[in-house]
Amino acid sequence: MNWIVGKMYFRNDSKRAAMPRGHPAELVTVQANCVSLGLWRSLLTVKSLEKVAGEANGENEGWKVRLIIFVGGTRGSVDAQIFNNNLKELGVV
Repeated sequence: MNWIVGKMYFRNDSKRAAMPRGHPAELVTVQANCVSLGLWRSLLTVKSLEKVAGEANGENEGWKVRLIIFVGGTRGSVDAQIFNNNLKELGVV
């Protein structure tokens, strides 16, 4: 999901922090590679949008682009402060 607040465009990426216990190492490695690929895709999207925003003129000037990553997981792997800061930046709380 992506958000627009004023002239700020937020690219949201959500990731799981850990696999449940008992998964074989091969599955964990595949999961980690997929997470890395997804993050690279989001970073490239943000960099492309930053370039377009920087070249905009007139009423299209002034846009900012930001990547926000929400990390979810099991066994307390979510940092509550980072999660709350992300919500504040999005203007949710």
